[in-house]
Amino acid sequence: MAQILRRSQKALDGSRQKTKFYHWDDTEWIFEESRTSDKLKFNNNRAIATGDYDNDGVDELLLKNRNTGKRQISKFYEWSGTNWVWEATSESDGFIIKENFRIAMGDYDGDDVDELVVKVIDNDKSKFYSWSMTENKWVLEHIYYNDGKEINGNHTIAMGDYDGDGVDELLVKNKTVGSRQISKFYEWSGTKWVWEATSTSDGYKILEEDEIAMGKF
Repeated sequence: MAQILRRSQKALDGSRQKTKFYHWDDTEWIFEESRTSDKLKFNNNRAIATGDYDNDGVDELLLKNRNTGKRQISKFYEWSGTNWVWEATSESDGFIIKENFRIAMGDYDGDDVDELVVKVIDNDKSKFYSWSMTENKWVLEHIYYNDGKEINGNHTIAMGDYDGDGVDELLVKNKTVGSRQISKFYEWSGTKWVWEATSTSDGYKILEEDEIAMGKF
């Protein structure tokens, strides 16, 4: 079963480098632990996703820069048990993500390879990329229009097998909306995202400066 991790952009000022871990318990996210010196610097110009991008049997954390001119940067880290350890960097990774993009990583199509999922705010379109070890970059696999789930600027996404059923689901989570703590889960049908479940009291809030990802650590 995948865990969810939460990282705060605001908390990454050098003195506070924090990762929080949660697991799903039928109806809500249950807090597991917090690591306050995780050795990974982060700011609001970066996005994260988690998955086994290189098919080595270990889920890595992808740290991707947004809007860096012509530079297309991906950095990969593994979890040591106490902190993130750098594994690899590509400075020409195949595409740039913009401020209105959201990313996640998981095996959306059941081929035992984790792909990178890119969703655009206010658009029902999904792009799927796989990692090329020989080219050291993300290679576009498919683009699907009318994909069944439009996200907005108050949403963040993650992907993983949150419920232990052997299928990676897409999590769409609302950032702070009053006192509401909302998680919605979707499965890929082959052409679109199909709603599976909703929790309107999912155990914790995420703030505007937070990013989430799902994986096994």
